[in-house]
Amino acid sequence: MDYIALGRRIREYRTRLKITQESLAENLDLSAVYISQIENGARKPSLETVFRIARFLNVSMDDLFADSIKSQDSDRLYELITMLSTRTDTEVEFVTAIVREMLNHLKDNHISI
Repeated sequence: MDYIALGRRIREYRTRLKITQESLAENLDLSAVYISQIENGARKPSLETVFRIARFLNVSMDDLFADSIKSQDSDRLYELITMLSTRTDTEVEFVTAIVREMLNHLKDNHISI
């Protein structure tokens, strides 16, 4: 995943809409510093955060990820994005929490698949 390209896309769509980092952050209950870090590629946002940003900017996840996903990851990630794109914020949060717990369990138990 190319987080610099993702951040560049987010910035591009945000500035097209003449939305400040502060306004985006406030509307998503995030900090402006965090938005800046995402846009600069310094922070790796969760899929849930990217989904919320896309929804607020009224762009598709495909648009945001267009040049940031490595080809070998794109099919699996695209499938996940497609499944989540029609779900509510609450459903996305629920699925994210489940996946996070599953990954923590794998890591804590030193399980590799």
